[in-house]
Amino acid sequence: MPQAPEQTLMEYPQTVLSGTPWIRRSTLAATALEAMPARPSDAQEALIADIHDSLRGGSQHSRYTQRHRLAALDRRLGETLAEHGARQRIRIHDMAASNAITSLELFEHLRDRETVLLKASDYYDRLHVVNVGDRWQVAFDVDLKPIQYIGRRMMVCARRPDPDAPTVDTIVKPALQAVLLPPALAALRSALDGTRAHPVQTDQYQQVSLFHPRCRSEAASDPRFELQHDDLFSPAPYRYDVVRVANALSTDFMSEARIITGVRAVAATIVEGGLLVLGRNAAGGDGPARGTIFVLKHDRLVPLADVSEGYQHKEAVRQLTLA
Repeated sequence: MPQAPEQTLMEYPQTVLSGTPWIRRSTLAATALEAMPARPSDAQEALIADIHDSLRGGSQHSRYTQRHRLAALDRRLGETLAEHGARQRIRIHDMAASNAITSLELFEHLRDRETVLLKASDYYDRLHVVNVGDRWQVAFDVDLKPIQYIGRRMMVCARRPDPDAPTVDTIVKPALQAVLLPPALAALRSALDGTRAHPVQTDQYQQVSLFHPRCRSEAASDPRFELQHDDLFSPAPYRYDVVRVANALSTDFMSEARIITGVRAVAATIVEGGLLVLGRNAAGGDGPARGTIFVLKHDRLVPLADVSEGYQHKEAVRQLTLA
């Protein structure tokens, strides 16, 4: 395995590297997520957020979710379930849940009052990490696109757009891509062996979960809380009493037509009389939560309760005919 890329990186002064947004210290490597304790300290929590931010590519939003941002939706859903005489066992699916910390908060809010089974899912739920030689690792997302090149002392983001990148970046990233990517892709495809569901983990290949360590710990100890991979636009064919989608179906990210496609897809997984919770935090995701709880009646989603001003596309959903 040629050592030129790492040697080239090591030649640059640390002051240059620290000012280069695509070349970062190795503590921001995605593999550091696996070592986080179930109850991270404030400093560790900040590091988790920084790692998730480093995984973004282009205009993509961070997959890290701040705690307590959906508390108002949690309270209103609890009230609605109580008001309408909820089923003896409530099956909830929190979709596009990012790191699932707000899913865990919803579970904790409801579990002492209701018999709740909660599944939290996200499409980007894991990374594939491949060792190349004994010095480098390449991290891929679920679509098998490279996302990080990880060395012993630093990490290079593979997906950042760089039209105005400094010279150090235009030299290093292409060099790493040329040397590391071909053998990493070959090893990854061999590990997956035709399936992305349950690949065999080896000394050369591992998966890194993107769910919060608290959520992973809860899922390991309580079978009522589950973490899964799922696609908002092509969900697995299971049925739920409640489906929640927060901060995903918004014109901040996609067209209204695409939003309606997503609503149709998730509505197909809700039982008759079940609830669909759609919400968004104001101020681009950092402000107070607003949302609407809909009830499924035959082929319509009927607004039942609002939080704050309600879901921003409430009327479009209300007018939708599902059949």
